[in-house]
Amino acid sequence: MLGFVVRKLRFSRFLLISVVTVTFVASLIFFLLRDVKIRKNFSQNLSNVSVTLSSLISYPVSTVKNFIFDFKSLDEVREENSKLKERLLSLEPHEEKLKDLTEENESLKASLGVKNIYENQEVLTGKVISRSTIAWLDWVSLDIGQKQDVSENMLVLSNGYLVGTISQVTSYFSTVNLLTNTDNVSEIPVKISTNSGDVYGILSGFDLDKNTFIVTKLNKKLDVSKDATVFTSGLDGKSAANVKVGKVLDIVSEDELNRTVYVSPGADFDHLTYVTLLGE
Repeated sequence: MLGFVVRKLRFSRFLLISVVTVTFVASLIFFLLRDVKIRKNFSQNLSNVSVTLSSLISYPVSTVKNFIFDFKSLDEVREENSKLKERLLSLEPHEEKLKDLTEENESLKASLGVKNIYENQEVLTGKVISRSTIAWLDWVSLDIGQKQDVSENMLVLSNGYLVGTISQVTSYFSTVNLLTNTDNVSEIPVKISTNSGDVYGILSGFDLDKNTFIVTKLNKKLDVSKDATVFTSGLDGKSAANVKVGKVLDIVSEDELNRTVYVSPGADFDHLTYVTLLGE
């Protein structure tokens, strides 16, 4: 019974203290808000707290939005790069075709130049249709033959420079024996221009190590300088004269009578597409 009375007194005291505290706080707020200056300060502080809370909330939200935007931009860049790659791949065949047309145009221009120089001789244009990788420096096949007036021993030019002679002819095709063929040498009479006159000799082979033609059997002891131009002479009675072969790269003298001239080819033997045939 005594314990019950004690607990009741404690509860009554707690209730009394709570009522007094609430009444005091409410009265304090009431009197504080009656003062305009205090009310403004309170409002301003409350506003600052609100702004701070707003900033704290908006920052992560803004960060997430920026991340989403950046991710979207990255995805758009990837898509654009993919489209550009597709366009580049689609342009490659056109680039190859343009390259072929450019080479054809240059070859046809060279053929036209040969026609203007050799008006009284047969000038034909043929396309390389076959070339063996095993015999790359030996021969090529052309798409013209006897029906187009091709005959054996005609000179074959690429971009105005000598590259070989016609070795075989059928009705619609022909074979060119290249000057770089070391197993089947086409000996062609040539001349070298010097300050003292022309020196005549024979184009008698090709040096694979030096990548040069070999000219021997010179008829004179005249000085031959490097970079001198080498032409066909036509002294064999079968080939045309004054066809460019290349330029002198080096001269080796074995003795006073025997000299070997190494000639750098004027034509690019790795890129033979359209060629010019020159004959009687």
